[in-house]
Amino acid sequence: MNLPKTIKLGHFNFKIKPIDSELASHNEEEGSFHSGTRTIYIDQNIIDKGGADLVNVVIHELLHASYYKNNLAKTSTEEDLVNAFSNDLTELISRTKLLDFINKQLRGK
Repeated sequence: MNLPKTIKLGHFNFKIKPIDSELASHNEEEGSFHSGTRTIYIDQNIIDKGGADLVNVVIHELLHASYYKNNLAKTSTEEDLVNAFSNDLTELISRTKLLDFINKQLRGK
């Protein structure tokens, strides 16, 4: 299974796009989330490598998307953060193809 092109979280559709490794390394990023365009960019080298590194970066960037979606802030309490992230991770695993993607990357299934 390839990297999903979009993932729906709540009422938002987040695009997932590869970014040229040279540009990503210039910014010292393996991935980035851009709220204005609702786009997650993943370093092409990470995509090519796949496996746990790719899964980690995708989940990391989806948690940034969750932070944005839930209008969290530096003043959000620990409970606010954990509740938002657990709700969104449950939604991502149960209502999208993210779990299929994770299983394919980690277990080859």
